[in-house]
Amino acid sequence: GWPLLLLLGACASSDVADYQGGTPDAIAGEVQVSPRGESGDGYQIVGPPIDVRAGFGQVAAGMLRGGSNLGSSIRLQGERSRADGDSHSIVAQLHYTNLGGVYRRYDRAGIEGIAALAVTTLDMDKQFTPNGVIMTETVAVQIDEAELRQRADAGFTLRVSDDSGNLEELVVPGAYVRGYLLAVDRLPEEAAR
Repeated sequence: GWPLLLLLGACASSDVADYQGGTPDAIAGEVQVSPRGESGDGYQIVGPPIDVRAGFGQVAAGMLRGGSNLGSSIRLQGERSRADGDSHSIVAQLHYTNLGGVYRRYDRAGIEGIAALAVTTLDMDKQFTPNGVIMTETVAVQIDEAELRQRADAGFTLRVSDDSGNLEELVVPGAYVRGYLLAVDRLPEEAAR
């Protein structure tokens, strides 16, 4: 049946972009920088996605509750403008199954050492397949640049949760944070802070 296929798919190993062993310079080269807005008064900065696979235990436990985590992706992104300076966020895309097609509505986020983080829902999508409904929620969590710089060596774990106790932990390695900040530091001076 389909649960077995889902379990096998979740524990199949493949190369995923987790950036655990990447160099900051190589990661900075993968950060996309583009002019912001029609007037070009700044820049949009988008880090590459870090793929997070759901482990066998997560999938098996989720199936007992009627839904399973299917893996996620997380990235850093930001904007620089002359008027507003720099702003940064962590964007997480969370994939899971839900037999009833009901969204979890992730609305809480935390990083150790940071009080409260604001969560903004960017997108909610559901895809109907012969094996069930695949739900996708995309959320953004604002983070100060000073907090990013403080975590540039060790990286951090973002924890997002909903009202029902569903929790996903997404790791952002230190090399990825350093690479993203290196791309920010290399932005042209005409968009000065």
